[in-house]
Amino acid sequence: MADTSNEDVWPVSAADAVALGKRLEDADPAAAYGLYAAAARRGDAEGAFLAGKDRFYGIAHPVDDAKSEAFLRMAAENASAPDAVRADAFDSLGLLFLRRKQTARARKYFTRASSFGSLDSLDNLGKMARDAGDPDKALGYFSRADKDARERAAGASPAERDRIDLDAAWARLHLASFLPWWHGDSDSSAKEARRLLADVERLQDVFLWKDIGDAYLDSEFEAADPDAAETWYRRSAEGGFADAQVALARFLLSRKKTPEAAVEAVDWLGKACAKGSSEAFRLRAECYARGDGVPQNWSRATVEYRLAADCAGPGQDDWIDEAYRDGRFGWRHGEDVLAWIRARADSGAVWALRLCVGETMREEDPDAFWRFLAAAAEKGVPSAQFERARELLFASDAPAAAAMFRAFLDNPDDKDAETVSLAKKWLAHLER
Repeated sequence: MADTSNEDVWPVSAADAVALGKRLEDADPAAAYGLYAAAARRGDAEGAFLAGKDRFYGIAHPVDDAKSEAFLRMAAENASAPDAVRADAFDSLGLLFLRRKQTARARKYFTRASSFGSLDSLDNLGKMARDAGDPDKALGYFSRADKDARERAAGASPAERDRIDLDAAWARLHLASFLPWWHGDSDSSAKEARRLLADVERLQDVFLWKDIGDAYLDSEFEAADPDAAETWYRRSAEGGFADAQVALARFLLSRKKTPEAAVEAVDWLGKACAKGSSEAFRLRAECYARGDGVPQNWSRATVEYRLAADCAGPGQDDWIDEAYRDGRFGWRHGEDVLAWIRARADSGAVWALRLCVGETMREEDPDAFWRFLAAAAEKGVPSAQFERARELLFASDAPAAAAMFRAFLDNPDDKDAETVSLAKKWLAHLER
């Protein structure tokens, strides 16, 4: 009998698998993901993009940045793929690097996506400009996305118009909250903001609904309305979006402040935890520490904090060092805490490697410190790269030291200016 487990005899075409996955997304997201991943392995760019999107957002499975990046690159680098698919893939890669706080790489991918006509990427470039303190550039990106969408929608079919409007929705949402502030709450700008908001609210998208909730909760937004924010968070949360489930839980805990609301918040956090949301585990840990919605239980809070760290992906772990110092994982010098951190470091968790090259590990276990220092440097932890370069320099391995100093200086992550200056001086000395 033939071996039908071989992918080459899979009886459904990749395109049909993607189409079936789209029909199953609401009822069975795990099955949809399986179809997308199978299609991706057969070279289908849209399947690769949708599988990457699933692992980025944690829809059917826990968030996994490495798998997400691999799928998204398959789609983005497929030269035979439609421009729209490549644009979405490049934009999602930009989001992935933005989540890792690698802004230069994120901007590069957003710019690449905009060259394929991505409206989402214009929104993301606008947000980056706004956050960098350049409102003129931000307004330009947001307005360009809105203008391009209107031009594309002219004469399009109703279905195509809806797709274009959805692509422009986030830029319009940010433009709606930006205009009244930028133009001093004039009647015309407020009217334009309400028009943009109406265009956005008619669309059906679980991810968009969460961002509409964020807009209504923004105190600087002309139409700020906490009750509306809760409605939109709830719609998105009920659609299975983990980030919205966390946002709704946070809203219930911070705004409602009733025992009933706290119990409901913990229930929503449980749903997000089941999807591997690090933020959900962390917020639930705080609930156990305070006794919000659950009986106060410090031991359980410690477990939840550790689970939050275990689920933290790149760019989601900036709270862990402080949590460790504060003893939220247990007594910081306790052997069980150090053993847990070492185990995570051995598995390659960057946050654990970062802790292992800190002063505590240097004092408690010097041999492990040097081993983990080398591993952290290979993983791209800037402080570890600098220390590893110094170690190699003092060991008289000039070529390896120079290479590590270059890796440190090329690292896009934030670095201390004084350390950068010192690394440049040593590298210049080594290259003489």
